[in-house]
Amino acid sequence: MGSLSEHAVAEVRDGAEFANLRASLAAGRLPASHCASCIGSCASGFLADAPMVRDYGALAVFPNDAGLKGVVFRLPAPGAAWSAAARRALTVESKGLTSITIEGVEPLAAASWRDAVAALRSGSHIPPVSLRLFRIGDSAQASLALEGLPIADLEIDLSHGDIAELEAARRLASSLGAPLRARFALTPAKWFHFEAVAHACSASPVTPLALGIQARSSEIPLSRVSIEDLGIVRAAINSCWDRFSGSARP
Repeated sequence: MGSLSEHAVAEVRDGAEFANLRASLAAGRLPASHCASCIGSCASGFLADAPMVRDYGALAVFPNDAGLKGVVFRLPAPGAAWSAAARRALTVESKGLTSITIEGVEPLAAASWRDAVAALRSGSHIPPVSLRLFRIGDSAQASLALEGLPIADLEIDLSHGDIAELEAARRLASSLGAPLRARFALTPAKWFHFEAVAHACSASPVTPLALGIQARSSEIPLSRVSIEDLGIVRAAINSCWDRFSGSARP
């Protein structure tokens, strides 16, 4: 679509590639199948809960000449190659940023995270870094892997229901002196872990928990569930909600 290392944001946004993309979207032609999830969010009234809007909707809109201020960098999927272009983008785009968010599904000791940290360290400027994690792994090794980085905050996704990852995230956040929050997206295979996750997050030290039906990709996993099964999910969550009170309510 355009290189931010070679052109200003406004030039890329107003360029031919984005103009063609906007025309295609207006005509109902989607560039990729996963784009349908955002379209579905708009059509179903869930736009306000879409991760992009929820996480960044309150940010101020910068003037065209202000340059890029923050980026979200998703690491390659497990087993996927880490390209030289991706490593270069992470290094180059960090210049002048006021924040950067890195999201990855592998433990922090994995090669993808090591490459990302090395790319950041090779630059002349490291902005505050927010981490979105699905697996911590060994918290001591994770802390060493992130040593020296200005970690602003951490988020642990507990949609898989593994409470041990919450404890590892708490240890990591404590060692880094960074705030921690958790999230849980209801999915057809793991929704029933919600109550255990909520209780674990409410135990001291309390970890803020965001409950939602949308994944980070804006996909709504429960949309694949039948109406009858959705009724079971709803009833189960309503029944356990009454057992949450005071500090135990997520």
